[in-house]
Amino acid sequence: MNKTRLQQVFANYINKFEYITNKTNNESYKWQVAYKFHDLIDPDHPDFKTRIKDAWNLSENLIDSSNRYCFSALVKCANTDTDAVRELFRALFADDGGDLVVRQRKILQFIEDANALTQRLVSTNGMFMNDQRSAMGYLFLNDPDNHYLYKASEANDFASCVEFYDDWGSGAAFNLENYYRMCDMMVKEIHDCEPLRETNKGRFYDKEGNPVEGMHPDTNFHILAFDIIYGAPAFRYNFYDGIPFSTITAQTRKLHQERVEKALERQKKLIAAQEKADKLAEARKYFMTTVTPGLKVRHKAFGNGEVVSIDHEYVTVTFPEKSQTKPFMTMMSFAGGFLAADIADMAEKIALYKDVIYSERSVENALKQAETEFAEYKEYLE
Repeated sequence: MNKTRLQQVFANYINKFEYITNKTNNESYKWQVAYKFHDLIDPDHPDFKTRIKDAWNLSENLIDSSNRYCFSALVKCANTDTDAVRELFRALFADDGGDLVVRQRKILQFIEDANALTQRLVSTNGMFMNDQRSAMGYLFLNDPDNHYLYKASEANDFASCVEFYDDWGSGAAFNLENYYRMCDMMVKEIHDCEPLRETNKGRFYDKEGNPVEGMHPDTNFHILAFDIIYGAPAFRYNFYDGIPFSTITAQTRKLHQERVEKALERQKKLIAAQEKADKLAEARKYFMTTVTPGLKVRHKAFGNGEVVSIDHEYVTVTFPEKSQTKPFMTMMSFAGGFLAADIADMAEKIALYKDVIYSERSVENALKQAETEFAEYKEYLE
């Protein structure tokens, strides 16, 4: 996700906040709808038939629109078969434990059952049929803290602007996880954007500083996220002002996916190189803490000696019988058997670290190369 562009969208939202929340536009109605909707559409309420009509009237354009009447169709169904509609919503609102695969399965089942009921009791006209958008709308208004609202064209435009390339598809192939991932990333940035959070608080108080009654608190900022996505197009409030971008096409999405795959491949290589480097660091630490000045050692040719000094590259040994002091490669001298010492676990440690000891330089070089190669594609995993 292009966070620079997202921050510009936030800035435009902040700049236009007073305009979009004035009495004429009153985009804060979404918070007001969410405050009441849950109680009104409770499928266990004895007067569900009356209250679902109230919920429909309250929801305004968030589910139905000028050419879609799916919610009103279910209200009409409830007049004839209240229990059938009650069961539709009971199943849709059933706890899914946050499992988006289960949630999408519930959505698809709701669409199938709701449309079969509508066709039987109201009309077969497509404008009365429920779909992915409307089902997500019911879930969102019933529990906005754990769901996201969706409108296709606005969501696609937003994805293009912030360069979110994962495709959520449409219809029966809708990938709820991908859409939620984009929204979750946006919400995280909202949490981190203090100016936006402070501006958003303004909708909860009137001009005298008194709390506005009947507003959903939206502590998870899911309503705010949709408010930004919904209002962003130029024909509404143009939160994209000053942000040139083009629509993500199938070709650009394919190219991005190829880059993601390349990034994953290089990340895997980096992880493997880092694991070897960590193992090398462990080996060095072992020898630096075990082979210390004063340690008695033996050399094949020079005989008995004593360690004078050591670092991760060289160990210096004095051989009194030869009146000589010699430097040796710290780990290789022991791993190759040139030096030996009476240390209980040294043979075991040499066997454990032998692969990195014998390729010490190449391990370091491989890590540097892997870091450089991954850096070129790292952005595609962010």
